[in-house]
Amino acid sequence: MLTILAFFFLAFLTASLPLTYWLGKIKYQILLSDYGPGSIGPSKLLRLAGSQAMILSTFIEAGKGLIIAILAYHSQIAELYLWLVVPLIMVGHGWSPLLQGRGGNSWLPLGTYLFFLAPPLGQTALALALSALLLTRSPAIAATSSILLLSILAPLWHVEGHMLATLWTATAILFMQNWLVYNHRIYTSEI
Repeated sequence: MLTILAFFFLAFLTASLPLTYWLGKIKYQILLSDYGPGSIGPSKLLRLAGSQAMILSTFIEAGKGLIIAILAYHSQIAELYLWLVVPLIMVGHGWSPLLQGRGGNSWLPLGTYLFFLAPPLGQTALALALSALLLTRSPAIAATSSILLLSILAPLWHVEGHMLATLWTATAILFMQNWLVYNHRIYTSEI
């Protein structure tokens, strides 16, 4: 039981590290929190520092999911607990306590973690997210629609109930995150 609690704590802590924020602050001398009410993620770094910064930030944020997967592998955690940690990863990344509740889109660490947890689901999530990103040009819509469609398609793979419940929880977390960002957006006419 202690191993499982330690894994949950380390997964949440790893996910809550604001690596994109630190990258912008240290390498590009940009405080991402000073620009707009939205999330602190690679798409904001793209607008402020360019495509190279966004690509680097994307790999760094996706690496969080890989680190958590490596922790899970070395801890030999049972499959149920591997799925139960998904909401902790998303909440830690989306509302980092190190940034007073701000964070990035939770899809990047989740997508990488899904590649470890269930490779067919991870591959499908990536394909759906990239397709939605090409169609909408909105990372938030792409991430949310990817997980929503994945939770709708998951029964085709005959996934277990706890996996499906976790995917629906992930969808709800992304919807909540997008709703909060949308409701705190400042329109040009209000400035």
